Amino acid sequence: GADNTLTTERAMATDALTPGKSWGVHLSNGNKRGFWAASLAREDDPNNNYMHSAPVGLSTRLVWYPINTDQQTVHLGISGSLRDFNGNAFRIAERAELDTGSRVVRSAAFAADSAVLVGLEGIWQRGPLLIQAEYLTAGVDETTGPTWRYNGYYITGSYFLTGENHRLRDGSLRRVKLAG
Repeated sequence: GADNTLTTERAMATDALTPGKSWGVHLSNGNKRGFWAASLAREDDPNNNYMHSAPVGLSTRLVWYPINTDQQTVHLGISGSLRDFNGNAFRIAERAELDTGSRVVRSAAFAADSAVLVGLEGIWQRGPLLIQAEYLTAGVDETTGPTWRYNGYYITGSYFLTGENHRLRDGSLRRVKLAG
């Protein structure tokens, strides 16, 4: 969740190119060596803003931990999503990673047919140091034919001066246990 991110906001690339809130069937399993998840979901539509039925997506994520010890973790992941937009409007309008900021990234608005999203992720954690990176790409098919391509990435890091460290489990960062 948001309380486990390294900064006060999620990366703009993540917000812009991943599906929003949704409901459906979600399956997952993991252990010390890896994690997988799959879902079939429909986007949540509390205000009934869709011209047609709400978009539906089939998504999956695989994470592998080639190194996973108390001192060091290497996390490598890949994710994908196939989405049916049902002719609804698609547009990216993201703020500069601050809820109060201006919308600095904007795409064309168009009726979308479907989309293919792919993400690559990596985390290296050694003691109090954590480096995290993610690359996302999306191909969104317009109902009139052309495909729009979008790409985004980020690299972020943190270091706890007091020696605590992030823990990774089931494909995500967990809360930090404070020393003391």
